Amino acid sequence: MTVVRPILRVIVGILLHPLILFAGANTLIWREAWLVLAYLVLAGFSLVLWFWRHVGGANLALPAMRRSHDSAYRKIFLVIGLPIYVTLLMVPGIDAIRWQYSEVPEVVKAIAFGGVVISGMALLRTIKETTFSGGKNDGIVASGPYGVVRHPLEAAGILFFATLPVSLGSWMGLLPAAGLVILLVARVNIDERMLRENLSEYQKYSSTVRYRLLPGIW
Repeated sequence: MTVVRPILRVIVGILLHPLILFAGANTLIWREAWLVLAYLVLAGFSLVLWFWRHVGGANLALPAMRRSHDSAYRKIFLVIGLPIYVTLLMVPGIDAIRWQYSEVPEVVKAIAFGGVVISGMALLRTIKETTFSGGKNDGIVASGPYGVVRHPLEAAGILFFATLPVSLGSWMGLLPAAGLVILLVARVNIDERMLRENLSEYQKYSSTVRYRLLPGIW
C-alpha cells in the first residue's frame, strides 16, 4: 500500500466530518463541533505531513500480527461500523442542537474533549509505530503503545467513540458509540484467537504485555 492511499483517506475523512456533523445540527452555529473539528483537522494534517516527510513513496505495511485478516475485517467494519459511525456523528447535532434534549455540564464537555485529544494522540503514535515495513514488522511489535496494551489502536478508538458525543454535548450519542465499542471489542477477541493460533511468539508477548485494552483491568 503506497503512501498516497492513507493520505487520501485522511483528507476525505476530514472533509466528510463537518458535513455530517452540521447536517445533524442543521446549523453552523455550534461551538463544540467547531472545536472538535479544529482538533481533527490538526491531527489529520499532522499525520498527512508525517507520512509525506518520513514515508514518501515507500510502501506501507502492517505488522505480521495484523496483515493476515485485516482486509477481511475492514470489509466487515465498512458494512457494519461505517453506518454506525455516521449515526454517531449525526445524533449529537440532532440531540444537543435541534432538540436541545441533552444537558451536559461544561466541565464534563471539557473532560470529554480531553479524552478526544488523548485518543487522537494515542492513535497517531500507534500508526507511526507500525508504519515502516522493517524487521519488527515481520513479527510482534512490542514498542511504543504496544508495550502498554496489546491492542492500542482499538483502545484509542474506544476512547474516541466514548468521549466524542459527550464533548459535543450529547448523551444520546453514547448509544451508537456503544455499538462501535462492541464492534472493536469483538475485533480484539478475534485478533487474540487468531494471533495465538498463528504466531508462536505472541504467547511470550502476551505474558509480557498482560492487558489487551485497559492497563490494569483487561
